[in-house]
Amino acid sequence: MKQAIGLLFCACLTLVGCSGANEGASADDIEKALMLDLKAGLSVDDVEIQVTENVGDKIDPKWRTRSTVSIRFDEDFFERVGSVADTAVVRKVASAGDTLSGSLITRSTPRGEDNWSVTIERLDMAAIPGNAASQFGVNGFVVEGSSEHETLLAQAEQQRQQAEAERLQAQQQAQAKRQAAIQQLRQQLNGTWSATGPMLNNGAIWSNNSAQKMALEVVLPAGDEAIGEGSLVMYDYDSPWIQTVAPMSFKIADDGSAMNINLTRDTRFDALNFTLYRGTDITLNDDGLLRFPSSRRGQFFTNTLQKGVNEARQQAVQRYGELLTTHKPLVASGRLERLPLQDNTYALFILQANMRGTVVGTDLYNGNSDVATTVVHQGLLNDGEVGVVKITRRETSQRCVNSGGTTRHGVTSRTDRVCYRGYQLELVEKM
Repeated sequence: MKQAIGLLFCACLTLVGCSGANEGASADDIEKALMLDLKAGLSVDDVEIQVTENVGDKIDPKWRTRSTVSIRFDEDFFERVGSVADTAVVRKVASAGDTLSGSLITRSTPRGEDNWSVTIERLDMAAIPGNAASQFGVNGFVVEGSSEHETLLAQAEQQRQQAEAERLQAQQQAQAKRQAAIQQLRQQLNGTWSATGPMLNNGAIWSNNSAQKMALEVVLPAGDEAIGEGSLVMYDYDSPWIQTVAPMSFKIADDGSAMNINLTRDTRFDALNFTLYRGTDITLNDDGLLRFPSSRRGQFFTNTLQKGVNEARQQAVQRYGELLTTHKPLVASGRLERLPLQDNTYALFILQANMRGTVVGTDLYNGNSDVATTVVHQGLLNDGEVGVVKITRRETSQRCVNSGGTTRHGVTSRTDRVCYRGYQLELVEKM
């Protein structure tokens, strides 16, 4: 009877896969393969093969094995639940010597005599949380709720408060520095800033189709506030009494590097056919450089200003204003026939003389004559001068009167007939 039990036991061992060349990898082979998949701090305590089956064939055998395994914790294991500064806060999840059991399915193929390639297909076992104590790096860890944890929390809070105090101090110092820079720039920019030359566009002098150049002037009230109002003046560089004034607001940049200027409305300078729009990004720095973008991307208008009133320009503006106040003239330009006059009437006009136009006739001028050039021919004003002129539109006594051409003061007039009406000019006051 004992012999029969022994034979039966042997048969059972053969059924479940007693180690042998034709029965797949051994428990040691499986253990070695499993070890490669385990976290640090774990080891295989035991492997017990339960069933082995060749799922290949005799020529190319592939052994599929189910085993029960036991995993041992060689170190205490901890799970991270937070951190304080650079130190992990953990709770203990396993002690050294604890074990876990589970079921393992592997597949093995022979690699030469007594050598096996083992692949793990599946491991049914409770999850292994956390990591071994040795795996928490140079900063280590503290156990949640421990005295070390409480000490670390207190140190971290102290460091946080110190860092916050330093941050606030640095913030206040930076704010004070910015405020000082803002006040310094604001005080530097107080007053009037006048152009030292004509405005440039991308480094070249800007001019309109009539070759008129423009310059800018900034007027700022006294004060040290970072935000306020002032005025921006656009004027004809060569005829500085021709100007337009644009109200503006300003704000000193937070870093105190420049003043940002914004017009309160779109402002068109009709005399030069130039418009500055509300919202244009205009800046003025402490070197007096006024800058704003042009319509072409990457290009800028610039005008170099210097602190102080341009006395010559102010005198010209004042004198021009006196002429307007005294005589209340109309502004004249273009041909004589376009002036708002009726036959045998006159009016006072203010104009700037030039030598670019056409003159027809002498003394009694044809209506096709350019008024600004006619005053030069008549000898009333020189080229570039400004004055108030009385212009009379006279009806001729005859239907047509011959008006000969002459050269006077560098201007040659054409000979022509003056029919029905002609124009006479007299100087009232020169600027």
